[in-house]
Amino acid sequence: MFVMRVAKCPNEELSFTNCVIVNENDFPLKVKYIQVTNDQAKHFIYTIRHDRGVKPGHIGFNAIHRKQAMLSLDQEIRVEPYVHDPHRQLIGSMILEADFLQKKSTTNEPYNTDQMAMTFMEQFAKH
Repeated sequence: MFVMRVAKCPNEELSFTNCVIVNENDFPLKVKYIQVTNDQAKHFIYTIRHDRGVKPGHIGFNAIHRKQAMLSLDQEIRVEPYVHDPHRQLIGSMILEADFLQKKSTTNEPYNTDQMAMTFMEQFAKH
């Protein structure tokens, strides 16, 4: 288990990947997932992506991840590689809820849910 520091994603494009961003010196490329433990001893599993824009010893989270896991910038957290059992730990189905990140951006136009589903599956196929 490592102690690392919370940082922002190094750029906006990476913040839209739904991955946490790590430096390749901290985790070998073969590590695909990590488990993060916050101060309340709650565990969160994330897919990682390597990028040199994150300093060694830091993990880049987007704003939604930080809010979900109750993390503050520069906070120390416990992190360890996570390996799942593909025979027992798979998601068979899920329900997604879509909303605006900023409430002032609302619209009365209906969502194209078919397009949203296709885009979601394309973007997150390897999660």
